[in-house]
Amino acid sequence: MDVIFPEPILGIMESETYSWDEMERCGWTYQGTKNQNLETLELWNQLGFVAVVNLDGKILSIEEKSKITR
Repeated sequence: MDVIFPEPILGIMESETYSWDEMERCGWTYQGTKNQNLETLELWNQLGFVAVVNLDGKILSIEEKSKITR
């Protein structure tokens, strides 16, 4: 099912770095471990994931890019 965000669209962050605490707060783990090779959003982005942020830059969720619609 697609993830649809209300207007105005918040933001899609594709090249920032953030902590695993933030990832886990959004409900993501990688094979159940803290794989430090996937700590940057840039690497997640290469795997087809993006972070959705609010206007203050706070990460709201991490979603599959293919499921995000505007």
